[in-house]
Amino acid sequence: MAIDPNYSNAYAVLAWTHYNDWSYGWLPGKSKKPYQKALNLAYKAVALDPTDGFARCSLGYILLNGSKFDEAGTEFTEALKANPNDAHLIVLSAKFYIYVGQPEEAIKGVKEVMRLNPYHPH
Repeated sequence: MAIDPNYSNAYAVLAWTHYNDWSYGWLPGKSKKPYQKALNLAYKAVALDPTDGFARCSLGYILLNGSKFDEAGTEFTEALKANPNDAHLIVLSAKFYIYVGQPEEAIKGVKEVMRLNPYHPH
């Protein structure tokens, strides 16, 4: 980000680190600060490049885990429009479908990931 402050992917990756701090409880206490920092960084990533599928997926996943389901759905939809063949994005969108009670869509996504990348780690 210091080299290129307009590189959306850097903001998206940093958003994941703060999300993980919050999600896994790696910081002492029950602070919501890491979650809010992750959300702010993910929004910044999308603002810098609305066509970046990873940035959109990052924002979607963070919103999903903040129980902002409608907004998360929009971000996953846009992420997959931007990069419909990215196995990682499809896996994370499948988790979204499980959370919102649409397991058939999740299964469809997982089957597509298995077709695209039979050795995907997830």
